[in-house]
Amino acid sequence: YKRAFAIRSRRAEILAAQMSNEPIPLDAGTLAALNPNRLWVRKLLKGKAVK
Repeated sequence: YKRAFAIRSRRAEILAAQMSNEPIPLDAGTLAALNPNRLWVRKLLKGKAVK
């Protein structure tokens, strides 16, 4: 549960930064790793069908 709590708080920081038009507190690689659509994007880049 500790890991999930840490991820939730980090996502809240990202969302708050996006909503207030402030710089996002992460580098681009970490932000991409937290993207909820990352699995779909990975499949699309490999040319696989997305369900």
